[in-house]
Amino acid sequence: AGTYKFELKAVDDRADYSLDTVTVLVTTSPTGNIPPVVEAGLNQVIQTTNTTLNGTSSYDPDGSVVSYRWTKVSGPGQYDINNASTATPYIYNLATGIYEFELEASDNLGAIDKDTVTITETSFVLPVRYLYFRGKQSGTDVTLEWSTVSEFNNDHFEIESSTDGKLFEKIGTVKGSGTSAETKLYSFGIAQMTSAAYYRLKQVSTNHSVSYSSIVILGGDSKQLLFEYLPNPVREILTVSVQNDYTGQVSLNLVSLDGRKMKQHQAMKTSEKFQTSVDMKSMPPGIYMLEVKMGDIIREVRKLVKL
Repeated sequence: AGTYKFELKAVDDRADYSLDTVTVLVTTSPTGNIPPVVEAGLNQVIQTTNTTLNGTSSYDPDGSVVSYRWTKVSGPGQYDINNASTATPYIYNLATGIYEFELEASDNLGAIDKDTVTITETSFVLPVRYLYFRGKQSGTDVTLEWSTVSEFNNDHFEIESSTDGKLFEKIGTVKGSGTSAETKLYSFGIAQMTSAAYYRLKQVSTNHSVSYSSIVILGGDSKQLLFEYLPNPVREILTVSVQNDYTGQVSLNLVSLDGRKMKQHQAMKTSEKFQTSVDMKSMPPGIYMLEVKMGDIIREVRKLVKL
């Protein structure tokens, strides 16, 4: 280690010459070393619970990359990672949400650099989360109103009606809001309703997948079960609201997709309007079926996502 000066003397064929010097600094520290250029890869939006991170575009301008280290810096606590010390680790068991993973790389002289990549997992994201869906009747005219608190790739709503609650037909269309995290309000008017009718919304995504709202009944048998459950997806407390003229015991069951009853909640309904809360904090994340039962004949099952 130290500072060296080397002199170059050039002599021509007539014995004339000239001199020049060059200075060389030799050091044992990485001073003057160019750190590696770290590339953690492109941000990803995935609809599965696993993917592969890609740091293979990382390089060192004046040496070589000798080590990699991936760490999660933000996002849900649920995840697993294999081969975190390689350029292409496999991450899996992801929950719905936005993750940030950081890649730190070191070169052959000890210099380091970092970069981050965002992974957005959407497999449990519902295309639409409803705040409410309800109907108002004035004479023979009906107005359907609904509100969403979030939408994901929502192309449009198809309004459907039925006279028996089983066979539905399309009676109108309302444009959706695409992808939104803001509260949106919608309405649809129907003139000259002459008999009891059931109404529901058929939500159509940009990829043509569909989902359905709860059913609103106007002018019919109020003993039908009409309820809302919010929020969905849920993290801590699920609120279930019911409005009909049934009185008696209400049973709420959470059933896993393989048929196991995971949680049961019971309450008494003493008036037309009823609301109860279910503590969901201890439930593992996943998709469940929410079963609501009133007496022996009123039953409805809906899909529920626990984050």
